[in-house]
Amino acid sequence: YEAAPPVNVDEYEASQPRRKKLKELKLTPQERAAMLEASGVSKREMKAAIKATNIARRKRVETLETLRQSALHERIEHVKHKLKRKLKMKKSDEEAEADLWRNAEAYFLTNC
Repeated sequence: YEAAPPVNVDEYEASQPRRKKLKELKLTPQERAAMLEASGVSKREMKAAIKATNIARRKRVETLETLRQSALHERIEHVKHKLKRKLKMKKSDEEAEADLWRNAEAYFLTNC
């Protein structure tokens, strides 16, 4: 490490090359593969990395779907609870539960 004399920020910024635009930073898959091969990465390693990336992407999508489903399930349970209180379970438990599910389904079809 060598200490450098202080430099004015404006002078420093003026001496730097211009920033590349996003389009200039993007690589085609062929360019990326060529760069990786040039740095010693084998095709087998690239395929393994692509496979791991695809698996991780698929898991993220599955997680999002699970979260959406759990939110819907929570709504159904909430409506079911409200309906149970309103009906006060006058019918047999099985009949009341069947009614609750029908009502919950109708509610979500009209409100969601």
